[in-house]
Amino acid sequence: MIDFMQVALKRLMRFVAVASIPFLAWQSAAHADPALWVLKDADSTIYFFGTIHAMKPGVKWHSDKLDAAFAASSELWVEETGDSDKAAMFQLVKTYGIDPHHPIADKLTPVQQARFVKVSQVVGLDPAAIDKFRPWLAATMLGGAVNGRTGFTSEEGIDHRLEADAKAAGK
Repeated sequence: MIDFMQVALKRLMRFVAVASIPFLAWQSAAHADPALWVLKDADSTIYFFGTIHAMKPGVKWHSDKLDAAFAASSELWVEETGDSDKAAMFQLVKTYGIDPHHPIADKLTPVQQARFVKVSQVVGLDPAAIDKFRPWLAATMLGGAVNGRTGFTSEEGIDHRLEADAKAAGK
């Protein structure tokens, strides 16, 4: 039987190893045209728009279709919200993201451990601190560190920008 944690950690290591490639390639992108899906029935229209949680400043991601859908909408629902409440996020991370009794290093081969340490150091994070995280939180932290090093911020994320626009429009 394949150990789920081993598979998750292998995926984490692969992700971190190549995480900077799309970000570096995207740095030169001046325009994004994300997909927009529409679901309708007799009295409702729902727009599905795949947002990106971190973005570089200046990326042009609006489209005429998206702007029209936003203007026609009375509500905005997003995948995640509330991460601006640092105390609440800290409590969630403390409760669900830290597992000092099952360090990541114990789940890795010696070669994977060396790669984990190297990748953590390259992105500016302390491998000993990350070792106490659950794999999903370690992946989030490593990915966030890559984002920060390449100029991406959550404040520029499309979901955050749309939320600000919705609040300003009273939606």
